[in-house]
Amino acid sequence: MPIVQTRNASMQQLNSADELDVENNNFGAEWYDHTGGQNFNLGSGIFTLNLDTQRMNSAPSVYSMGFDILTIGEAGLYLFSWQIMVSANGLSLTHAWLEQDPDTSVFAAIPSAVTYFQTFNGLTGPTTAVVTNLIQVGIDYRYRIRFEQSHGSTPATTVLDGSKLSVVRLFKNG
Repeated sequence: MPIVQTRNASMQQLNSADELDVENNNFGAEWYDHTGGQNFNLGSGIFTLNLDTQRMNSAPSVYSMGFDILTIGEAGLYLFSWQIMVSANGLSLTHAWLEQDPDTSVFAAIPSAVTYFQTFNGLTGPTTAVVTNLIQVGIDYRYRIRFEQSHGSTPATTVLDGSKLSVVRLFKNG
């Protein structure tokens, strides 16, 4: 689903510069996993979610994706929404999280952007976890989604077109 920015009647709470910025620019972007097939099981390690296809990017000078890492080139308050979809033929508990790298050297998990979800024996269809966060972003901060199997004996697999990362800038700093 594309990201859409609508005009809000409550704009009076913004200062005039922010109001013009929000009204005149759509700063949304979304990437998804068009490949799927990342196989993982207990003890196979931590994986970076494949985000190989850009659905939309209304501000390529702000958002750039390379090697499944999103770089945001403008400071501000952003809305992140991401999902991961996996399938398994038995019990599998998946642990997934969003990581941030503020200084291009060390990624760390964002404590409020962590999820656990599981598939059960006999479950038909894949299981999806969706996480949404407001995150204060600095210039050139980097982000990636990581995951691993934390319990279960059944291997799991990411699903074609089932996982994504969407980002919208709500307010610009500075």
